[in-house]
Amino acid sequence: RIADGYIAPGAGKFSLDCAKQVSELLATHRPEAAFAMCTRVNLSMGPEVWHRARMEWEAVGLTHFAMTAQGTGTAWAGQEDPGLTSPQEHIDALAYFMREMKG
Repeated sequence: RIADGYIAPGAGKFSLDCAKQVSELLATHRPEAAFAMCTRVNLSMGPEVWHRARMEWEAVGLTHFAMTAQGTGTAWAGQEDPGLTSPQEHIDALAYFMREMKG
């Protein structure tokens, strides 16, 4: 099979617009459940942005939602470096994200 999913490079407006186009194309060619759609947010964006992004993406068929806590490339993407320095800080950040998004 070809094009079994869409992994967006981030949760920004450009990626969301692309996801909307993908969703519209899929509507005429296959069941939405047969196509995965994933995006991610950065830890530094914070819970308010995470929740808003998830709601926006769910409207276009989001199936997977991820968080990145790395600092590499954040300045290029216009984001703040989360500043994590140890594996435990990354594990704690993921646990925080999971608690926040489940609530």
